[in-house]
Amino acid sequence: MASRGRIRVAVIRRAHLIASAGLAAAVAALAIPSLAGAAKTDYVHIVGNQSSRDGARPRLIVLHTTTDPDGGRPHFRDKPGLKDLKRLGAWFGNSDSAVSSHVANDEQGHDARYVKDGRKAWTEVAFNSVSLSIEQIGTDEYSRGTWLTQRAAQLQNTAEWIAHWHRRWGIPISRAKVSGSTVVRPGVTTHAALGSAGGGHDDPGPGYPFGHVLVLARSLATD
Repeated sequence: MASRGRIRVAVIRRAHLIASAGLAAAVAALAIPSLAGAAKTDYVHIVGNQSSRDGARPRLIVLHTTTDPDGGRPHFRDKPGLKDLKRLGAWFGNSDSAVSSHVANDEQGHDARYVKDGRKAWTEVAFNSVSLSIEQIGTDEYSRGTWLTQRAAQLQNTAEWIAHWHRRWGIPISRAKVSGSTVVRPGVTTHAALGSAGGGHDDPGPGYPFGHVLVLARSLATD
């Protein structure tokens, strides 16, 4: 009887260990970003300026700023809280503007969602159907020093989106290459790098620390 009792206790302990391990695995699984899930955002306002990708899969992550002087958009400049992101959402929701972006962020690192990944935002002209776009509240006139010292939280958030889209869509965290309106090498790029086929814009500007953002994104993607 004593032997049977010890066996029963061992079996019970083993069952508890298995249950605990299963719970730990479940908790760990919740901590891993889902390939199918969306990144958490501070503000969501899905806009009407969007359309179908017509079966195309995202191959580019395109970085923008909101005050490219060639863009003809209102200026959004570092208002407290979510004011800039809400105002940008209203602009994207205006059918007369005929523009939109998937997500945006501000100087404080807040972010917003306007178009779901599976849909086409209207901001890169010939590349809309294969792009995921992020608007950064700011200007293409910022120096590299301004970006790195005054807008670090914003760059961090941009890197988080790049890492998220890399995990979800398999887009490489490396510089993309395009030729005309064709994607030669998938990856991350700027609006300016898309040239006339992307609308002929200058953002996010020559001072934007593109390489720094890619390094941040790679570190987040491997965490």
